[in-house]
Amino acid sequence: MYYGIDLRTKDVGPKLEEGSLDAIATDQSLYHVLNKQSLIDLISNLVSSSITTEIKQDMSGLKQKINSYQQSITSADQNSMLLAEKLNGTTQQATSMNENLGEYLKGLAKWRENSLKLVEEQQVLTTNHAGEQTAILSLDSGIKSLMMQSQSLVESSKHSLATSDDVYKTFDQINGQAKEIQDSGTTIVSKADLLLNDFTKKMEDDKSFSKNFTKILANSRIGDRQNEMLYDFLASPVQKQNDGVIVAGNAFTPYLIVLTCFIVALFTAYAIANQEKKRMQSDHFEEKFSLIDMNVPTTVVAFGISIVEGISIGIISGRLLKFGQDQSLLWIAFITFIMMAFVLVSTYLLRQIKMVGMFILLVFLSMYLFLTEAVGSKVDQMSSVGKIRQFSPLQYIESFLNDFISGKDTGKVIFVVLFVIAIIGLVSNLFVWHKKWEEKEVNDQTMEHSG
Repeated sequence: MYYGIDLRTKDVGPKLEEGSLDAIATDQSLYHVLNKQSLIDLISNLVSSSITTEIKQDMSGLKQKINSYQQSITSADQNSMLLAEKLNGTTQQATSMNENLGEYLKGLAKWRENSLKLVEEQQVLTTNHAGEQTAILSLDSGIKSLMMQSQSLVESSKHSLATSDDVYKTFDQINGQAKEIQDSGTTIVSKADLLLNDFTKKMEDDKSFSKNFTKILANSRIGDRQNEMLYDFLASPVQKQNDGVIVAGNAFTPYLIVLTCFIVALFTAYAIANQEKKRMQSDHFEEKFSLIDMNVPTTVVAFGISIVEGISIGIISGRLLKFGQDQSLLWIAFITFIMMAFVLVSTYLLRQIKMVGMFILLVFLSMYLFLTEAVGSKVDQMSSVGKIRQFSPLQYIESFLNDFISGKDTGKVIFVVLFVIAIIGLVSNLFVWHKKWEEKEVNDQTMEHSG
């Protein structure tokens, strides 16, 4: 142990044979430490070895920390772009959140203002509660007055019903007179052939009479002189009053067509106005519409019926007059426009001004019946009756139909005027206003305020 030799090894013997123990002593043996090395070097080596060991340990730890720090820096460098993108997204989200927060704050401020207003309105409603009680009492009295008005309306409707019965009776009388006039026209047409035969015979008799009269004049001469007494008698014939005026067979045709169109239009307008009145009386819960929407159904019905009636009357009268195909189509178009103008204007007058409108229509009919020349009466154009006749619209329609039947092309102005009147009547029916609608609107507003 002193020389650092293990005697149990096999090579100890040869080493002892070669030299002494001093020569074979190892560097780690105690002999070598005590004899070969100095004590100061030994101590310094021991101290330095212990210090260097600790320093090496600290250096190795520091190196490991530096390596890990470099790895962290490398990973941070690699993740810096991703971190920048996340920072940008976070910044944008923060900006949008700030904007939303600003809007929420504004909404909160408005809500606070509305809350304050609601508080003030609640105070006003509390003060107005007493006023509502008085308003309810006044509404009760108003409802009683409306009931009284409704009773008066019932009485007036009964009076209107009686008046309408009188109007129906008047129409029946007019219809009877029209049938008598039509029968008279048929009789005159049937007797036209007999009159023509009588006229032919009379012409033959007149020829023979002229021959005989010539012979009488020749025989009446007194010598070479003429018979002055006979000439004086012939120069002063017996005066005789004209018993009547012979009217042409087709003079009644336009008259009857105008009369038929006007009476049919008057009945149609009266039926439409009466049906609308019944509908308004029965419909107490009618939905609120605009003025045009409430008038559209009645206007469409009047427009459609006028077209159907015009086409029907045009076809029947065209066949009776034996027109050609082209002339028949034009005639149907004229009659259709006449019926459109008559029905739409009559419907508007009866719906809007009721009995006053009926009076106006009957005045036009009376003017036409008494002032027309189709029944044989001759009217002087310069007289007061002739001037009044110029204001009869039905007279212009009769003149227009006479010109058409005679083949004269002079009715373009009347046709344009009829078209314009039909358009005006159609538009006017869309703006008919009834008093009941105004009362219903006032009642709805009253119920809304009371509710």
